[in-house]
Amino acid sequence: MRRVQSISLDARPDAPEAMPPSRAERPRWRSVRFLALSVQARLVMLLLVALVPILLIQAGTYISSFEAEHAAELQRDLESARAVAAAFDALTGDLLHAEHAIGTALSASSPPLPADDWLARVAAQYPAVSQLCWLSPGGRPLACSAAPEAALEPVLAECANSLASGRKQELTRFFPASEGHGPVIAVARGLYDDDTLRGLVVALVDPRRLDIVLPVGRTEGATIALIDEHGAAVYRYPQAAGTSPFTVDPAQSALVARALAGREATGTYHAAGSGQERVSAVAPVVTTGWAAESSRPAASAIALLLRRLARSQWPLLVAITAAVVVAFATGNLLVDPLIRLRESALAFGRGERSRRAPVSGPAEMQDLAITFNRMADEISAREEQSARLLDEVQRRAAELDATIASIPDAVLVFDPSGAIVRANEAAQAIFRYSPEEKQQPVAHRVASQTFLHPDGRPFGPEELASSRALQGETVQGLIEILRTGERDVWLVASAAPIYTSGELLGAVAIFTDITAQHELQEQREDILRMVSHDLRGPLTVVHGQAELLLRRLQRAGCQDQDLRSIQAIAASARRMNTMIQDLVDAARLESRQLRVEPRPM
Repeated sequence: MRRVQSISLDARPDAPEAMPPSRAERPRWRSVRFLALSVQARLVMLLLVALVPILLIQAGTYISSFEAEHAAELQRDLESARAVAAAFDALTGDLLHAEHAIGTALSASSPPLPADDWLARVAAQYPAVSQLCWLSPGGRPLACSAAPEAALEPVLAECANSLASGRKQELTRFFPASEGHGPVIAVARGLYDDDTLRGLVVALVDPRRLDIVLPVGRTEGATIALIDEHGAAVYRYPQAAGTSPFTVDPAQSALVARALAGREATGTYHAAGSGQERVSAVAPVVTTGWAAESSRPAASAIALLLRRLARSQWPLLVAITAAVVVAFATGNLLVDPLIRLRESALAFGRGERSRRAPVSGPAEMQDLAITFNRMADEISAREEQSARLLDEVQRRAAELDATIASIPDAVLVFDPSGAIVRANEAAQAIFRYSPEEKQQPVAHRVASQTFLHPDGRPFGPEELASSRALQGETVQGLIEILRTGERDVWLVASAAPIYTSGELLGAVAIFTDITAQHELQEQREDILRMVSHDLRGPLTVVHGQAELLLRRLQRAGCQDQDLRSIQAIAASARRMNTMIQDLVDAARLESRQLRVEPRPM
């Protein structure tokens, strides 16, 4: 089936054409249809409306569960801190009891074993203890589990001075690393006799070995720390970058202060160095006045909570997913026939006139497809009829173009605005309009031209034959003189409006170039004036002399034959003069320079 194109009866070369729609103007596919509240979207929205109350209830339950799980996580961190505090408390308690037993035995007159051997055996029972020494009241080592290091002697002396000056029986103190030795924790027990210090036993605990005896968690990102009464981090697992002592994060100082005051505390803080949010729990170490701290990144704790809650909520998620899948499947049963109908409509719009929509789906979709196919049949039939009419119009337009081109006179066809839609070669040769000038109304187009009446008066734009025809007037035989730079062009203009069903479609004007006839007429008048002037002079002389000779002969009494000859000459002169006058009058009458006034006879 042939494809009918859009045409315009405007014959101008720059007339606009009907353009097909671009791809950007075509409807988009499923995503746009879904966003435009398609059938699937409406089904999903109805499903969401039904699920919103359930989801709100689940959200409330989820939030409550999250808060409960978060509190439980804080409690687990607190239990971890308590376990560390209890383990360290037990370690120091065991060491103090062992030191009391060692000091009592070594103070006796006859100890059961040599002091060094006994101290070595006891120190071997504690993996975290690096040195166990029996000191004099002045702090001088009397016996040690291993050869004493000279760098540690100030530490031992400081323990002795602290116990002697404060009259304390027990001492647990942290000594940071210094030149010659690493960080150590001194656990000391003094032996008194009537308030007199008789000696003391000091156990030096290496903080780097505490992870052997402390319950250290292995959770990723979790940390365990021991903090002394001054706020210094005595021990930390895993070991942080930097050197000991480890200072407590300023954001964590409030929690640590509560633990050092003997109260447990939990909370969150942002690490000063990394900006990481951490969950922290601190517990006091009763025997030493220290604090144990357990912390982990808040993100890992929240991720753990989310995983636990996700495991508890997966049945609901599965149910919602299944409901959405069912909604989409149901929507597809309704949407697929619409998609096929849409594709058929688009193909029909692209010119595939044989394309028809498949009749399938629900009854309503089938009725819609049948209606579309009926409409497509009617459109195809009308297009065939339009194609036949178009062929006829094009044929007649070609005939009109050929007719106009064959006319020797200038022919112009105007639209209702006065723009020229057709012009033959004769018109173009006379008026020489550019394509831009052809698009202008008559008044604008003739503003740069001069049109004159035969008597020399200029034409107004509204007086021209083409303007009068566009106003609905029929004009015949109007003489218009087009003044150009080269010569004056004499035109006889005739114009008439073009109507159809009472509507003005434009006008047609025919211009006959009579410049050559006008010039020939002027030449003939010039010849007649010349003939009239050059012949009448001699005729007047001949006629006058003949009349004068006739009168003389009559007075002299000449014969009749001579008189008749002279009279014949005079009569011929008068007749020739009359003929010349008649010729001049005929030329003036033809050129409308002579007006005849009829009179009764």
